[in-house]
Amino acid sequence: MPGAMPAEWCWQHFKDYGVPWSATDAHHVARCNACVEHHKSTLCKQDAAKLAAGQLDRVRTEEELDAAADTEIPKINGRGDRMTNHLKTCKYVHPEIKGIAKAGNPTGTTVRLSRGQQLARAAVILPNIDPALSLMYPPSPAPSHAVTPPSEALTPTGLPMWPPEKQEEFYDDLCRLFVACNWAWNGVANPELLLFMSKYISQAKIPDRRVLSGRVLDRLVAQFEEKVRVEVSGKLATGQCDGWKSLSKAHIISTSSTVAGKLHLTGAHDVSPERKTADNLLQIVTADMQMCKDRYGMDFIGYCSDDGGDSRGMRRRLGRVNPRLLIFPCLSHQLYLTTGRMLKLDIPSMRSLDTGLEIIKWISNHSRALGMLKEQQKLTEEYKKNPRLLTLIFPVISRWTSHFLAARRLLVLSGPLRALYLQSHQSLVECAGNRRDAVERAEEVLAPIDDSNLWKNLTEAKTLLEPFAIATKCSQSVDWSLDDALLTFANLYRIFNPTDVNRRVSNCVRSDLEKRFGAINREAMIVTLWLNPFIRSAAFSPTNLAVLPISVYAMAAKLFKQFFGEAPDLDFHAAFFDYSAKPPRGEFRPEFMQLEIQKALFEREKKRVSIRKIWEALDTGIVNGRNGLVRLAIALHSFVPTSAGSERGFSRFGLLLTKLRTQLSIDKVRKMTTLNMAMREEHEALGMKTDRVKRRFQELTEEHDDADTHPERRDGPDTFAGLATQIIKAVDDDDTIDSDDDDIPVPAPDEPAPPYAPSALTLKSLFNWPRSARDSEDAELVNSLGFYWTAGVTALEDELAVHELLMEDMHL
Repeated sequence: MPGAMPAEWCWQHFKDYGVPWSATDAHHVARCNACVEHHKSTLCKQDAAKLAAGQLDRVRTEEELDAAADTEIPKINGRGDRMTNHLKTCKYVHPEIKGIAKAGNPTGTTVRLSRGQQLARAAVILPNIDPALSLMYPPSPAPSHAVTPPSEALTPTGLPMWPPEKQEEFYDDLCRLFVACNWAWNGVANPELLLFMSKYISQAKIPDRRVLSGRVLDRLVAQFEEKVRVEVSGKLATGQCDGWKSLSKAHIISTSSTVAGKLHLTGAHDVSPERKTADNLLQIVTADMQMCKDRYGMDFIGYCSDDGGDSRGMRRRLGRVNPRLLIFPCLSHQLYLTTGRMLKLDIPSMRSLDTGLEIIKWISNHSRALGMLKEQQKLTEEYKKNPRLLTLIFPVISRWTSHFLAARRLLVLSGPLRALYLQSHQSLVECAGNRRDAVERAEEVLAPIDDSNLWKNLTEAKTLLEPFAIATKCSQSVDWSLDDALLTFANLYRIFNPTDVNRRVSNCVRSDLEKRFGAINREAMIVTLWLNPFIRSAAFSPTNLAVLPISVYAMAAKLFKQFFGEAPDLDFHAAFFDYSAKPPRGEFRPEFMQLEIQKALFEREKKRVSIRKIWEALDTGIVNGRNGLVRLAIALHSFVPTSAGSERGFSRFGLLLTKLRTQLSIDKVRKMTTLNMAMREEHEALGMKTDRVKRRFQELTEEHDDADTHPERRDGPDTFAGLATQIIKAVDDDDTIDSDDDDIPVPAPDEPAPPYAPSALTLKSLFNWPRSARDSEDAELVNSLGFYWTAGVTALEDELAVHELLMEDMHL
């Protein structure tokens, strides 16, 4: 049975006479307000009738009615339990108040309200006299006994509680709301929320936080996981894992799976008490992979992880346990390390980035200076052609690509900025104020604006960093495939040609790219690129024996046997050479594969073409034969060689595991993240998807919020020099890892040696990048292969637009 309501609440419904109940009981004498009002109403009606009949010359005053009622209404002891019992049984008490006294149960069902919700409902029905409480109903007018029954003077809804089915639906939606808005679970008991709900949805029971974050959250996640099972069952998946350290210093291992270009979080494990070994990580990975197979029906085609010592050893062991899998390090991380290798050269021009950052910071912090720069822009020819004012970008998100974008924008505004400095130097310095130290600081920061070496060095730094910035954006796509990765490596190799950049830098970047390319499964990347119908053999050197059709066929046949457990037949052989012919034959003709239509769709939607979907349109379901080539292409283009998706999951983890929520279990955090990702997909399906830049704004501001909450997880300090130091440290750590665990497949004992030297599979030898515009068909095709690189350029421009939005927010 529910207990008594608090005496403070009960006294809102009783008249306090201020007289002790007895000499031994200090509780005050009380009379029920509803009983008193009913009796006064009855007396008032009787007086009115007698007055009309001429039996009285007036009706009694309010004081006389009170005195008469006091003599007739029995007294009650002012204890909370006595008053609660009276409210439960009094026939004059409003049903809403009686229901609250009965634990919020006016209909007799088993719904039980929390004490907080009971108090909130009571406050809404009988409001506080403080008018500042905007959620309260206005005070009821004084009762007019001759006209309105006293119960109608209150303002309750009078609605019954929801039935259990609707109540559970309400629980589900409330849980979704809390997860989508990233509200703390204990907010469900916040008095303001209870007051809001009691006013607008009084018939709903507010659940306890343990219910909402327990069985309700579990039910919603289970529903989503069932949808995932239907969606991914029987499809090829790439497994991924990565490590992360929470605010409480817990070491978390997260596993995920990418299926058809969509990321699914599959597990999160706190391994803080355990040794960080390859064998322990292998147990986690294999257990989660088996769970995905059993629960979702996923068919794993390969696995990718970061390149720490335990991860590298885990991949090596996983390849031995399951030789069918493609095993790769995170190639996005490999590009990050190559960037660090270049920064390790301590190139003088890189130091100009922090000088430029000081200029950006000073101008951004002085609104008058910023306004002067905008006015100066209006005088330029560029503004007359395109009247759009640009703003300086300050890297509020601490990662090196943000610093690159800041430097690039500073270069774009170099003309107006230098003109402003030369023409209005004194006015610009005066923006600092009258303090001597501030003026001296302004002179020191602004002086390099008139130094031509600064702009020369910034231009060189921008030239060196831009290819890596674009490559980084390419590699962070959730559907980045092996052909994209190979073309990204090759394009970086081409860009850092010694004839175009500093020879020392060129040799460093090229040698590091070759080193990393030589440590992975090159044959799988070559075949995947060959099976890109937009490219086929066009990107490869026609004089290299290793990438002639006959050699690539041998690689494809080996991969086919690895994936499907049987050797390809003669029809597979015929299909491969029909595909590789110039022009292609049969079902592999460009017009039959509708390549031009796919390209037009890409240009219209500004999205990259899904090569996997093009091949899936040809799939007849037969494993071998001509369709065997189709199945091999689908398998290779289903593999995603980056764990960037898992890192995005960690960003969501960081937003949940704040200083005030460190006690959340990691499994609950995973469930909340899973539900949040599911709701975002639903919003997109409902047409509620925001535009690309706004989505990037949301993602990057979330990362920024995570960095603010967890400073130790920033990419590095606020200076580019500090960031470079951290990247270089990652390179040094990578150099200490034993190279015996490289991700090169071990040849089978009976596998014949290829008829070409290992040097034939280097980046230098594989590709036939044109050095000038030639009229050959291959050169024209290679020059048109911009879609994989353009995706990175677009992502970089999106990030620039996001920084502009962030800067606008800072100046509001």
